[in-house]
Amino acid sequence: MKKRIPTAAAVLAAVDRFWSGVWWLALRQWWQERKLATALEETGEQSLITRRVTEQYRVLERSKRFLRASPPLVLEALEAGQRAGIPVDDLQMLALNRDLRVVGNTVKVRRNWWGKLLTPLAAAVVVLNWARLSALVMLASAPVWAKLASLLVITLLFWWFWRGFALYTTRANAAIKRSGAAVEAVASSLGRVPAKVHAADFQRT
Repeated sequence: MKKRIPTAAAVLAAVDRFWSGVWWLALRQWWQERKLATALEETGEQSLITRRVTEQYRVLERSKRFLRASPPLVLEALEAGQRAGIPVDDLQMLALNRDLRVVGNTVKVRRNWWGKLLTPLAAAVVVLNWARLSALVMLASAPVWAKLASLLVITLLFWWFWRGFALYTTRANAAIKRSGAAVEAVASSLGRVPAKVHAADFQRT
């Protein structure tokens, strides 16, 4: 049986999942499953406790698609946006950076000036440090093959860190620019009063 070689898209998705902390969301869901099993055993499926735990579990399950747990109304806007054809990557960036806020009975996109300022600064820090270390390696008294190997390792490490930085800087701002208005339009078309949910910190990750 041949082993499948991961594609570039699969590698990028795996790196994004690591830096986004979706693994923590999966752990929370696992813990919620245990709480649900306990609630069912102790209070039955019709109890208020079981219903509350079930509701929290469903929110976590729906949120995994968008990388971060979100309030129910935000989730509805995200899911409606996906059905409307908004790129899932943009929706994930908006949810991950908590750029979607519940305002009244709709969802609005948070637009901060400091986010635009932080983006070029983050890029400059990464590029300059990569260039500095690369120059030190190339100027070192070592065999050519060792220099090239070291340069490759440094480049891969900086790419790894930059991929994580980009989730919260360049890609986040690009998602707001591309899809922010579309998400707000979809959210306003939902026209619903936000459902009351039992006390639960869905924003916490």
